[in-house]
Amino acid sequence: MDLTDAVRILLTRTANEGALPLELVSHSEAYDAWFRAKVLQALEDTRPDVDDADADAHFRVRRAAALRKAMAGDR
Repeated sequence: MDLTDAVRILLTRTANEGALPLELVSHSEAYDAWFRAKVLQALEDTRPDVDDADADAHFRVRRAAALRKAMAGDR
């Protein structure tokens, strides 16, 4: 089955049932509980905030290393 067939089936079932197929929404409560737990975990995180300058420096080093690796692969 290709993407076009899958989308056509999904849209046909949605039109016929008047809602998303049940199997696509049946786990919504489990997802909602998981998402809420992740939000609470992030709010309770006591690690210090990252300074923007520190983050910029960190990713500058990572970008330079990736560029060096990419350039070495071109040879």
